[in-house]
This record gives sequence, C-alpha cells and structure tokens, in this order.
Amino acid sequence: MYFSWYEKAVDEAEHIYFFRRRVYQGWKGVSPLPSFHGSVEFAYGLKGCADIWINGEIYSLHEGEVCFINSFDRHRYYYSNGTECYIVVISSSFFNKINDLSNISFPVLMEKCDSFYKLKEYLDYIYDQWDKDSLLLKTSFVDMLVWLMKKYYPVIPKKAPDRQNEIPLKAIQYIFEHISENLTLDSMAKKFGYSPNYFSKMLSEFTGTSFREYINACRIIEYNKLRKKEPDIPVSRASEMCGFGSPNSFYRAYKKSQIIK
Repeated sequence: MYFSWYEKAVDEAEHIYFFRRRVYQGWKGVSPLPSFHGSVEFAYGLKGCADIWINGEIYSLHEGEVCFINSFDRHRYYYSNGTECYIVVISSSFFNKINDLSNISFPVLMEKCDSFYKLKEYLDYIYDQWDKDSLLLKTSFVDMLVWLMKKYYPVIPKKAPDRQNEIPLKAIQYIFEHISENLTLDSMAKKFGYSPNYFSKMLSEFTGTSFREYINACRIIEYNKLRKKEPDIPVSRASEMCGFGSPNSFYRAYKKSQIIK
C-alpha cells in the first residue's frame, strides 16, 4: 500500500517550480510521500542516479536522461548519494498555442543523447538568472524549454484520461479545497453520486489508505504548512482551521502521521 497526496499549490495559476536537487555524499534523499498534481514535471539527470516511482513502476534516471511526469501521475523520488538533477514543474496556465501540451506528451524516460547537453546549457543559464517573481522570465522559460524538448525528443500522443481515476482525483481536489469543513464518507459519496461503500473502495484503491486516514493525513499536511507560515498561531487554532473537530482527534492523527512513509 502507498499514500499519495494532492499538491494543490503546484496547480495554482502561473506556478513554476525550478530547482537543482543535490544529494550530498553520506545522505540518501527520499521525497516525503508519493504525490500528484495537474501540472507536468520534468526531471533532468545531471549526476548519479535517482529512482522515480511513477504509478507503481520504478524508473532509474541517470546522467543525461530525462524523465517526464504527466498530469496527475503519482510519483516519488529516491535519490542515491551524489545525485544531482534539475526538477521543473509547470502549471497548465503556461501552455499556449505554440507549446500546447494538451494533445501531446513525452515518453516517461528519455535516454541519453548529445542534445541533452545543449539543453543543460540552457537550464544552467536560466538557473543562474532565475527570479521566481518574474512572470515574463517564467513565461519565456516555459516557451523555450518546451520548444527545445519537442526539438530534441520524440513526442507521443497524449493518453486519454483514465476514467477509473477521474472521480478519485476530483474527490481529492475537493477535499483539499474544503479541508476545514466537516467531510464525512456519506456526504462525499452523496456529492459524487456513489454509495458510501463503493466510494470508499474507489478512493482507497487510489490513495492507498482509508477515507478517514486520508482526510486526517491531508489535514496534518495543511496543519504543518500553516504552522510553518504562521509559527505563533496556537496549536488548537491551527488544528481547528485545518478541520479537526477536537484536540484528541488532532493528536491521534498527528501521532500517526509521524510513521507514514
């Protein structure tokens, strides 16, 4: 079983996440939890090797290779010592008619080729100039990056949405948008037009845990983000804002969250 969660912030308009991950010798990096988002994600191998779990399969990213993670693919990174890679996450609001990714996609893993190093030169240059507050820079970066990707690597037809995952995805998005409210299995099942038993089974198969455990884990994630943003806010107030109805329910969920891997 696995636990995957929806990265709501990544899907905000005009969002782009561009950083260089370096895993130093003596420390093995693992991303906290499998996650997913509506944005697309590119990983560029610079040194070493990173194993990337995507929808239940492991892909090994080595130097010179590129990994493409499509919208709503569940994924998690496992970094070996000495690994370096660029990670670029691009929200759909950046796609225009020139580089539209609504109808095309890329292979999950693209093998090493000479063109990779031309692409790396561009990424290195932009990384040195990067200003996350500049919309003009971000827009230009996306235009050029996607153009280069289409120039250097094969494109493939984009798969039709998996209808089996469509309802769980909508349900999870709804959960994060209404995390402070009293969300029950019965009310959620009714909203999406299913019996509670069927809805619970469908969501559990997608998330890897029960409905209640998933709700509580999502609330803990939001609680940690809130406390990081506002460190002086009382624990009781922060937990209440994230949807916990009592201190006991919060502490039980918080204690359990410490063993989720």
